[in-house]
Amino acid sequence: MKRNVLAIFAVCAACSAMAEFESLRAAVDTATTNLNQKTLRVFTEGEIGGQSVCRHPSYQVLARIVSNDWQNVIEHIGNIATNQTERYLLLAAGFQYGWDFHLPFFNKVVDECLAGNISSNEVAWFEAYSTKPGLVDQLYYRNTDPAVTNLLHKLIQVDGDTNRWMSIMAPDAQEKVQEYIDAGILYIPE
Repeated sequence: MKRNVLAIFAVCAACSAMAEFESLRAAVDTATTNLNQKTLRVFTEGEIGGQSVCRHPSYQVLARIVSNDWQNVIEHIGNIATNQTERYLLLAAGFQYGWDFHLPFFNKVVDECLAGNISSNEVAWFEAYSTKPGLVDQLYYRNTDPAVTNLLHKLIQVDGDTNRWMSIMAPDAQEKVQEYIDAGILYIPE
């Protein structure tokens, strides 16, 4: 009897999770249908100009849905996305809404990589596309914040690029960024 009740709860939870992702799945399908296939290829391959996908109205709908439940979406990305392009479309929501959204999203992506649910190549793709003004630069600008240093230490575990991530934590990294800000070369939105 107890096993039957547990089995029923497990089935109900699985059905609930699928219903929960139904609108997300529809948005993924709409975005992949409405976007130019060449543009999607450029986006997936991480080429310059691929970010134009994120300005498309059907992608904006998808990004809003992901942003409303991003932790759950990233945790279950393998159950939602059917291919690499769809995985990247879901991950791209992480650099749509500014630093306060980007940092925890980036942390979740890295955590899921360390848990084996997201590949290190996907983390590298995410980091490379996180180039909207102020996002990647925030790592330098806020290099003493515990949230940033924790993320950088996790990134070392992901890709082993100790020199790169440690250079961001260097005391003079923030000064260099400040020089760029003062010179008007770099803008960090607050």
